[in-house]
Amino acid sequence: MRSFPHATGLGFVERSQKPTGFGRRVFLLSAGIDTYRITRLGGILALAFTGGCSFADAESTSRLPNIALIVVDDMLYNTPESFGGSVEGLTPHIDALVRRGMSFTQAYNASSRCAPSRGSMMTGLFQDGYAVTQQSSDTTVKDEVYTIPELLAPKGYVSGLFGKDTHYRPLAKYGFDTVATMASMGVGRSPELYAQNVGAFIADAVARDRPFFISVNTHDPHRPFAGQPDEDENLERRFGSEVRHLSSPPEYIRPPHEDRYSGQGIAAPGFVPDHDLVREEYGYYLNSSKRADDFVGAIMQTLEDHGVLENTLVVFLSDNGIHWPFAKSNVYVASVKTPLVVYWEGRSTPSSRSDNLISTIDLLPTFLDAAAIVAPYDLPGQSMLPLLEGRQPTPARQHVFATLNKKGDSPLDMRSVITKEHTYVYNFWADGTNLHYDGREWGGLAFQGMKAAAETDEFARQRLEFFFKRTREELYDNVGDADALINLRQNPAHAATLQEYRDLMRETLVENDDPYLADFERFLETGR
Repeated sequence: MRSFPHATGLGFVERSQKPTGFGRRVFLLSAGIDTYRITRLGGILALAFTGGCSFADAESTSRLPNIALIVVDDMLYNTPESFGGSVEGLTPHIDALVRRGMSFTQAYNASSRCAPSRGSMMTGLFQDGYAVTQQSSDTTVKDEVYTIPELLAPKGYVSGLFGKDTHYRPLAKYGFDTVATMASMGVGRSPELYAQNVGAFIADAVARDRPFFISVNTHDPHRPFAGQPDEDENLERRFGSEVRHLSSPPEYIRPPHEDRYSGQGIAAPGFVPDHDLVREEYGYYLNSSKRADDFVGAIMQTLEDHGVLENTLVVFLSDNGIHWPFAKSNVYVASVKTPLVVYWEGRSTPSSRSDNLISTIDLLPTFLDAAAIVAPYDLPGQSMLPLLEGRQPTPARQHVFATLNKKGDSPLDMRSVITKEHTYVYNFWADGTNLHYDGREWGGLAFQGMKAAAETDEFARQRLEFFFKRTREELYDNVGDADALINLRQNPAHAATLQEYRDLMRETLVENDDPYLADFERFLETGR
């Protein structure tokens, strides 16, 4: 297992302690109400920023960059127009950010479900590296693992979390000084309320002359999609489940209505068979994507309005792909590839692009690099700042690694190694009898459309069958088959490539001390 030695001389606290400094608070802004509410986080009274802080480098905090991590929820990598999206005018704010900074065309998440993916962003480790329980859906961060807020705190940073608050486990351990719940911001879907909360946090940090880190997370375009017939019913149910743990829950605020793409019959991505029901739901997804783009615009405008954008490192991305079959909760390109943009005035070149392979485990090393902090232990990722400045990292990454563990007791365990040329998938659960997610049907019209198409179309029938019963290993041509429709594992012409990627998978599992290594080696030896 990877060890996590205590840091010395770096301003870090021992792991038996929590980082000291600011008290932690939760503030909830409702429309027209500019007030703070005090609540408890994991038994710790959450307070307003308090004095008594001790900073490792207090005299230089005003020169440190602010860091804004802006994350949308379940957005397919090629939805934004600037990343190849076909819907004109869908994402003007994301596209404007692309023009300002550097976009990464080969960026990938470390996992394809919300909580595991975000845990990797915040720790710089794969799920089985940071989680208390391996080979499970557990995303509880081990005490000996540092998070971004914990690492930045000794430099004087104040940290705020906005949305997706129930996905960071345990929340108190993450070290955020301020938490704005999704329930208080239009069920995580109101750009205006996000801007109000973020603006209040920034104003406070500026008044105290402290650099800040903000993790700002809309829940768009996650289900339920905007404009779908049962959107209100689903949002109210989700709101109820999100506020159960709050002693003083906020009022329910419906997010802004959006339905401009409903009923337009826009063609959907090709990894799901074409059908009217698929196109109908894709329109609802696009509605949510439009609202997600409005969120990005609102946060960027807030940074500008408070005069902090010029000294803020801005990172935009999605946590995983669309919640459709063969995307989210899988490890294909459509599952983990993300539209990534980095903007830092004076350091990034406008409208620049990089095709270097990037993993979201690179985010934490990048933020530490920007803040001149040495990591307290070895990390598998590397800083993106050399790329931002037109230099090549050493060594340049040749592949990315994606992991997915079971969900509860349901078999989903998968690993993939992805290069620019190919994707290799190993399905630990696919033994010929197990069914993907226990054979449960996914909700939503896209799945129903795939089922309906399978009644008359042979390709759709095979696609539906393969969704539930995968082969143990899969190999795809990323250049000629971007939707991963043709599994090359039994094609004699690709035998050498298959062996190459088997070797690469084994090396990657060894390198990451992955708990599924023994299972994979047994497969290589026995074919089972």
